[in-house]
Amino acid sequence: MDRSNLSNIVFLIGLALGVGTSGCSSTGDVNVNSDATAAVDASPMDGKSSDAKVDRIMPDIHPPSIVGTMGEGCEKGADCIEEDSFCIIINKEKKAGICTRECSADDRDTPLVNEDDCPSKYTCATIAFNDGDRHYCLKQCTPSLTQNPCPPSTGTTCSPTSVRFAYGHQPFCFYSACLDNKECPVWSDKTCSKDADCAAIGNDAFCEDNQCALPGNCTPGGICGVHKGVGKATAKAGDACTSDLDCPENGSCYEEGTSSSAIGTTYRNGYCVTRYCRFGDDLPGFECAAGSACNILFYGGVCFKSCEMNKAEDCRGNANDKAGDYECYDWTNWSSAGDALATTPLCMNAASETCDGLGNSACDSLGDADNTSNMRCRDRYTGEEKADPKDPTGICMDDSVSGEFQAAPDAGITADGSVDAGISPDVGIDVGIDITTVDQTVDIGPTPDMAIDMAIDMAIDMPIDVLATNTPDA
Repeated sequence: MDRSNLSNIVFLIGLALGVGTSGCSSTGDVNVNSDATAAVDASPMDGKSSDAKVDRIMPDIHPPSIVGTMGEGCEKGADCIEEDSFCIIINKEKKAGICTRECSADDRDTPLVNEDDCPSKYTCATIAFNDGDRHYCLKQCTPSLTQNPCPPSTGTTCSPTSVRFAYGHQPFCFYSACLDNKECPVWSDKTCSKDADCAAIGNDAFCEDNQCALPGNCTPGGICGVHKGVGKATAKAGDACTSDLDCPENGSCYEEGTSSSAIGTTYRNGYCVTRYCRFGDDLPGFECAAGSACNILFYGGVCFKSCEMNKAEDCRGNANDKAGDYECYDWTNWSSAGDALATTPLCMNAASETCDGLGNSACDSLGDADNTSNMRCRDRYTGEEKADPKDPTGICMDDSVSGEFQAAPDAGITADGSVDAGISPDVGIDVGIDITTVDQTVDIGPTPDMAIDMAIDMAIDMPIDVLATNTPDA
């Protein structure tokens, strides 16, 4: 279940992670956008990849004896005994936190020098608040399904998704560990108001946030593992879906939806993915299956269906999809922290791949070396090539025929994103636009995001308290 509106993903979010084409220097800062509350999301992972979505359930964390060393648990600033150290609270309700100190993050624009001044085996994580970035030393770790490598006093685990806070692909102890299987929900498409409404899903089904779910698999490592017997064992990456139950036992469903940063419908008919593939060697069961490959543009890695550039029209192969819904993109030309984003072309949602979202590159960079599929900036609703290769109203598409085009909104007129003629609400006829109909509402259509879209729960939503800094006596 797409609980974090994953359809809002703009694939070139990686540009904010220092993603560039091979042979080129990386640009941009690693930021975790904060929302109005400027808070940190450290709740347990719900089994969704990409990044990025975490559970609404905050587990009870009862830290054992408080240890005042870097990376250990704390309840107050005085628990952190090292010079210039302090306590950041990741679970405000239980006052469970981590002892840390401020640091200087590595500057990706100076690849020969590492400016990260955290102690060995720690990473300087960058967290963006409304008033600017803050940098904290956090303990490095290797994800595991069999044992939790993080200090028990913190109540955290080594989630693959924690790489979102730092340049590169090094995870660290930050997200709260799951404590039971309900904290790893496998979402259905049935709505509810109480547990009894979910009985048809299964005897152990429960209602959470008005959606029915089945318990997943909380592993001893504090990470949600493969949910055997829950889901569809025969499903594969790229299959259509309406919920997680339609997808592989280590996967989830990116549901059909819309996004203000996309052009038209996103993930039409749903799209099954599997997660954590970047760490498949450490997490058995999360390797990409045959017919799919890992895209490390998504935090922790996500498996998408593989495709061939010379058979681009077969990208998804779903008769109910429309032209421009999915495109075969060659991410092998792109890299992040020195690693190729993918090892083979991948079939991915095209609605979010707007022509202006590739930094200094154009849409043809998502084709192979010979641009076999004639990847260009095109109109989502006609397939016609745009005059401007960076036109924000176009998406990166090839010229193959993969179905009928989606009907354009507003009789083919692209919404301008503002009030017509300054009148709000617009209750009259838009002369020269809709000459036979009356607009009852303001045209607010799909305004392309001129910046990198961080809508996949990049917002931090759990208040972080920085408690008193410990300084030595004079």
